[in-house]
Amino acid sequence: MSNTPKIQDDSVAAPVAVRAAWLADGRGACFAPGVLVLRGHTVVAAGSPESVGVPGGAVTWVDASDSAVMPALVNAHTHLDLTLVPRIPEPEHFFQWLGGVRSARLSMTADDVRQSVLAGVQRLDAGGVAAVGDIAGTHALLASLAACADMGLEGCVFEEVFGMGPRVAACLAAMEAMTLEAAGHARGIRRGVQPHAPYSSDRRVFEAALRSGAPVSTHLAESVDKLRSVGRDFLCRRPPSDRLDGRTAPGRGSRFGRTTDARPVRPPQRY
Repeated sequence: MSNTPKIQDDSVAAPVAVRAAWLADGRGACFAPGVLVLRGHTVVAAGSPESVGVPGGAVTWVDASDSAVMPALVNAHTHLDLTLVPRIPEPEHFFQWLGGVRSARLSMTADDVRQSVLAGVQRLDAGGVAAVGDIAGTHALLASLAACADMGLEGCVFEEVFGMGPRVAACLAAMEAMTLEAAGHARGIRRGVQPHAPYSSDRRVFEAALRSGAPVSTHLAESVDKLRSVGRDFLCRRPPSDRLDGRTAPGRGSRFGRTTDARPVRPPQRY
């Protein structure tokens, strides 16, 4: 909107004009100082004071001369249910940090989860976030849907699921039940599903997620440390037919209920 023509006196009915110390228009153009003109929820002009001009008529001026004004932010991947998980003090390595977070999360009650989600949503709002992709763990899906909707956030809350080996049937049943339970709770924010990752959810879980018609998210890239923590050589070169097949090498992955096979595990490689 950097080439917006000057506003004529009668071109905007009851406009609101914001005078800012610094303004970004969302397309890379920045102005210092800047003026933003709104009509309702519609931006009708943005730019330098000279390029925008002075709206006439019953204009309401908002003084943000000590502030930066920019388009709202998008947090595309967050875990609101972990907002109040205590900071792990100076972990020596990734496994220690991951174990501390997992232990703290498993100890949370349903009410703890709701409070953590609410705190996270409030921080999003305070930080200027208008759209979110939340990855909801146990007890968090409905709490996140409600909290995000109440705050007026747009986006999607993804129910995170794990399913390998003997846990697949229970995972599929839980996905179906949660789909029914979440129906009608969204109120403007969508409900999605996230099979955690190809090393923790097998092909049937991904296929069920895609058949659901809901938005789908997953972890396709992980740190080398995290891959080692679950005993999966996901970054190694393997034929596509070997992926998402529910098989894995022995290791910490047993916590996800997955099966094992005798194929050797090669160390992760970066590409």
